[in-house]
Parts: sequence; C-alpha cells; structure tokens
Amino acid sequence: VVRFLTDAVAEVLGAIRDDSVDPPVFRYALGRVSPEMTPRNVAAGNFRVGHVLRSPPPVDLVENFLGHLSIDPQAPFGSTIGRSQIELLESFEPTLLFTTDLFGNDALIALVGEDAPNIAAMTPADQVDADLRALLQRLADTGAETFIADLPNPTILPQATGLDPEGLQEVTDRVTAYNGSLRAHATDHANVHVVPLAAEAQVIADEGVLIADELITADMLGGLLSLDGVHFS
Repeated sequence: VVRFLTDAVAEVLGAIRDDSVDPPVFRYALGRVSPEMTPRNVAAGNFRVGHVLRSPPPVDLVENFLGHLSIDPQAPFGSTIGRSQIELLESFEPTLLFTTDLFGNDALIALVGEDAPNIAAMTPADQVDADLRALLQRLADTGAETFIADLPNPTILPQATGLDPEGLQEVTDRVTAYNGSLRAHATDHANVHVVPLAAEAQVIADEGVLIADELITADMLGGLLSLDGVHFS
C-alpha cells in the first residue's frame, strides 16, 4: 500500500501542475475530475479516526496531500488543511452520512513493515474510544441518518499469512476493542447505526460466498479484495 501511494502521489503531481500561469504552480483541485465541484465524498487516504476530528499535523505529508484532494482542494499547494472532515460534513447540513472504513488505518498499520505485526504502531484503544465518542456525538448532532461499518479483522488479509500467531491475536483483540467502542457509543444516538461489515467479511474469509456461480474468497485475487490485497473490491 505504501508503494502504491508513493507511485500514485508522483502521478498526481504531474496532473495538478498548472502551466497556464508563469511560473507554473500546483493546484490540488486539478487532481479532481471536476476541479470546481464541491466534494461530497470526503474520504482521505491514510487518515485515522482522529484525523476526522483533527486535521493531520503538517509533518504528516502524505495525509495532508491526500486530505487536501477531498477536503480542501481549493487551498494553496503546500498549505495545511484548513478544516477537518467533520467540519466539512457539518457545513453540508447532511441528511445521510455513511462510511465503510472509519478506523481501518488505526489497525492496518500493524501489518506494515518488516516487524509486522507491530501492535505499537496501532492507535491505542483508549484513544480510539475517546475519538469515537466525540465524533459520533458530532455526527449525531447533524441530524443525519448515519451508517458506520465496523472494522473487519485485518488478520483475514493475505499479508497476515505466516505472521506470528500471538501478534495477530493482539491485533484481533485491539480491533475487537475498537468495534466495541463503536457499538457502545452508537447506542447513545438514535440516528447512528452500526453496519456489521466485520461479520460479513469473516464469513467470506472462513467459507467464501457464491455469487453468480463464482466462489468469492478473501484470498489474493479471490474476489473480495482489490489488487492491493487490502481494500475491498
């Protein structure tokens, strides 16, 4: 995923160069199909749940670059993101909100690198709990019907194969805690609904699912996962 993002950023840099002015400048908005359109899909690569509440710090270059494309595309290139995801959502006065991947990056980082599974790289469970409590309150306050998927166990992904079983169990335990916080805080709000994506993904990982005479699995190229082996197809 890191290599993919690095290559993608390099490709996007060429697309967002504006040669109509002298000297040329870079504009985030040119990375979008419709540069003037107000984003309604505000997902941002590499973001953790805390970034939804608090924009990433300037030192997080990849998160700032990817976040600008969907959250603040008209900002000057190289600036910090001028608003958080939740502030942008609130400004829309939405009636429907949904996310299928709210805190995946808080967990998936454990499977990246030579020392994987690296539990220390994951966001502490108490921090995710506090962030979810605050975020769900603000989402509920918009009045929108809000649907949030829980997090499938990252250990079903191909890169978990062959890793230390005790370490993978720690990853599972941490993700269980994340999902527990999501469900606990969602019950405080009548308009916040948890979508049980984790259970559906586990069934596919354990048994597969037959769709149009094709057996879909969580194996690499098995149909559930995209070519990066991480994101769902």
